[in-house]
Amino acid sequence: MFLLTTTTDNGKVAMEKLRSSLHEFNPGPVHQFSENEFQLNWFSVKPADNLHVYKNGYVVGKIAFEEACSPDPMVHQENMPDRTNTLLINVQIERDGKGWKIKPNQSTCIFYSKNSISDMQLLIADNCQYTPDMMHFAILASVGYFPGNLTLFEEIQKIPFLHALLLPGFELKREEEYRKNLPNDGKMIERLVDVLPKVQKTYLGLSGGMDSRFVLGVLLKAGITPELITQKGDEIDIAAKVASKLNLKHSLALSPPLAPQMYTIMTDGLIYYKGGTYSRLRDAIDKDSVFHFGLSAGAIIENTMKTAWKRPGNKSNIYDDLIFYGLLNYAPNQFNGLAKRYSKQDVLAYLKKNLAFGKEYTDFKGGKQWSSWFYHLHRALRWCGDHTADLSFYTYPVLILRDLEAVSYGIPTSAYENFYKDRLRKMNQKLMPNLDIAYSQNRPVKMLPLVVRDFNKIYYEFFKRFLARFQAKKKVSLTKSAGGEKLKFYNEVDLEDTVNPNFKNYIRKNLKELVLDETVSKNEKRAAVTLHHVLNYIQGKH
Repeated sequence: MFLLTTTTDNGKVAMEKLRSSLHEFNPGPVHQFSENEFQLNWFSVKPADNLHVYKNGYVVGKIAFEEACSPDPMVHQENMPDRTNTLLINVQIERDGKGWKIKPNQSTCIFYSKNSISDMQLLIADNCQYTPDMMHFAILASVGYFPGNLTLFEEIQKIPFLHALLLPGFELKREEEYRKNLPNDGKMIERLVDVLPKVQKTYLGLSGGMDSRFVLGVLLKAGITPELITQKGDEIDIAAKVASKLNLKHSLALSPPLAPQMYTIMTDGLIYYKGGTYSRLRDAIDKDSVFHFGLSAGAIIENTMKTAWKRPGNKSNIYDDLIFYGLLNYAPNQFNGLAKRYSKQDVLAYLKKNLAFGKEYTDFKGGKQWSSWFYHLHRALRWCGDHTADLSFYTYPVLILRDLEAVSYGIPTSAYENFYKDRLRKMNQKLMPNLDIAYSQNRPVKMLPLVVRDFNKIYYEFFKRFLARFQAKKKVSLTKSAGGEKLKFYNEVDLEDTVNPNFKNYIRKNLKELVLDETVSKNEKRAAVTLHHVLNYIQGKH
């Protein structure tokens, strides 16, 4: 964890407060480095938290996956390396003339305000005493996480993808360009094999689906033998059969959930309550390990956000359609729990303005390619990391499917070859030809005969999936949010603890009344729990 700030008096106080709240993880001591008007504060608590001190600056985070964790900074006599593995979570803080260049590694989220930079929005907010923004809270209540460069605070933003932040002027500079490639699954797989971390202990979260099985195939092709872990669910038997067939160790893991306040701190308040629960695997893993997922598959190995581009008609507004259908499809038309009466259209207008930067990287042809890019920029680089953030305190999460070079080979594939996940099915069969175990929902391993395959694609994509989505939306609209069954979701939360004086500035009722209100959506309630914890943390109740 780090905080680079000009508010040197408050910086260490904010760091010590965070360190205290994470005491159960045995964090290292806070170290400070003064550089002109800036002060770098750092301590180690996660497997990815090393600090390297070079002649020309710092690298916060490991520079190699196999690097041992260290509670103390590691000092080098040379300049920092030009590049590290794109999947590493780290950031370069480089002396650049009379100033500094803050350059996040490809998929690393680094946040900044007018005087502070950190890998946690809560550190900046606590250091500067910012309070959550009402519209940004409405985004959390509708999307469930923060797309683009947004956070819970208006004053704090993420450094944009492929950009660096220049100090002392806090100016943004594009450091890399997106390079288009022709579709090539062979080169895509070669690239994934090349960037895979080669460490002694490797885990893979395996479900009964196709995405995690693809990652398994890539790991095996690279000569890596992972230990498979499955959460409790309907797909345990499938995962166990796969493990048995391939002679891989397999375990079922389901630790108790984290305390709600702790969960919010560990996920940095960037995702609503229980937006991810991977920390329930914590008792089955070693800290000196990497953990792979099938997450962030949408842009690289399948079609995604199809509701936005399958519809007939003009696709000139495809990016705006992706915001509406990809992010706000299940948002309520009116937020009944919020103190200010925001509507879905209000949030849509705000997101259109703040996510428009995504169109500046390159120009894509067709709705499918735009949806893949949109997914990578707003979901793979944001939601996927936030979704697994609680697990990052117990292992090193690795999401190989968001490596940009590999993604660039998958984005231009045609929509039709991805229908019914046919392309993915073909790649999985090629990677693991002897694996004949059906996927979840009894989906076949092998591709269907040619004529049947085409009919099945059209039926599945345009009739079966449409009906399933319609039924799901209808079910959501009819489901009551109150009642004992729904309250089970919040049984870990102290609903009586509503003494926070600022909570009423965002929510019309106290937390318990909100949870019992049938007119308030479940997502609003989950966001309210997160807001409550964030307010408590900033005000010192952690």
